[in-house]
This record gives sequence, C-alpha cells and structure tokens, in this order.
Amino acid sequence: MPKSSKEKFSDSNPPHFNVPSQETGCLSVLIRIFWMMIGPMALGLCAVFIAINSIPYFSIHDFTYWMIVVMLITARYIDVKKLNGLTADGDPATPAHWRRHTFLLIVVSLPLWIISHSLGYVM
Repeated sequence: MPKSSKEKFSDSNPPHFNVPSQETGCLSVLIRIFWMMIGPMALGLCAVFIAINSIPYFSIHDFTYWMIVVMLITARYIDVKKLNGLTADGDPATPAHWRRHTFLLIVVSLPLWIISHSLGYVM
C-alpha cells in the first residue's frame, strides 16, 4: 500500500539548504572579500613587482609581501572564529578549514616569493 505524500515527507530527512543562521554583516563580507580576492591579488602583484624591479632579498617589499600573507591568515581566522565564516559550499567553516587555508597559503607563497626574486635576478 503506497504511503501518502505527507507520510513520505515525515519519514525522510528534511532537505538541507545551506542558509546561514544569521544575516551576514558588512564586516564579515569585507573580511571574506579580502581573504578570497583582494589579498591574493595583492600578493601576486607584490611578487610581480619584486620580479620586475629586481628587488634584493629582505627589502621593504619582502616585508610587505609577508605582511600580506599574515593578514590573509589572520583574516581567515577571524572569519572562521568570530564571524561564523562559510565554505564555498555554504557550510560552516571550521578550524580545520583555517588550518588547510594557512598551509596552502604558505606552500604557495614561499615558492612564489623565491621564484619572483629568482626571476628578478635573471631579467
């Protein structure tokens, strides 16, 4: 005997919609835009600037480069811990997401920094 549509719905799990429990504020939007778009673009531009201008190691430009890396790590941490950050799928971000982001950022930033200085010497 087939179940009615009401019984089918009550027996199944309700659909999962990735809707945050709170409305996101202006600060959380700005932090996410920074760590997702503005920060990585600034890091790339800084690396290009170092390469084009043949900047020697340990200059103010290197300090700026690594400060951007620190700011990206800090912004992601604030997003996860204080602003109830979300993943790209809309699920709540966890400290594991922050650790993975930090690891990947360092793994990409260090070789990029070395390559930009190497290209500066070659050019």
